[in-house]
Amino acid sequence: MAHLHQDEIAQYVAGLHMDDLALHNFKSHLASCETCSETLAEQARLELKVREIASEADFCASCDVLAQDGRCGECGAAVRVPGFQIESI
Repeated sequence: MAHLHQDEIAQYVAGLHMDDLALHNFKSHLASCETCSETLAEQARLELKVREIASEADFCASCDVLAQDGRCGECGAAVRVPGFQIESI
């Protein structure tokens, strides 16, 4: 039995679209393959950790660059102003 490709598992974990037949085949394979099921669980844990870390980071609302010290190093926009939430620029 051929194992699922790492990219297929990563796309599934990220919630990227699969057609109905591909999704059925994917889930059927997972049900019968312990190796791929373990890989899926590992990928899911990694995805959750990445999302947790990203939620704690400050990104510039203007140019989507990771900002440090409350100001964007690319465009200079304020990223964090005490008492306010910057939603768009």
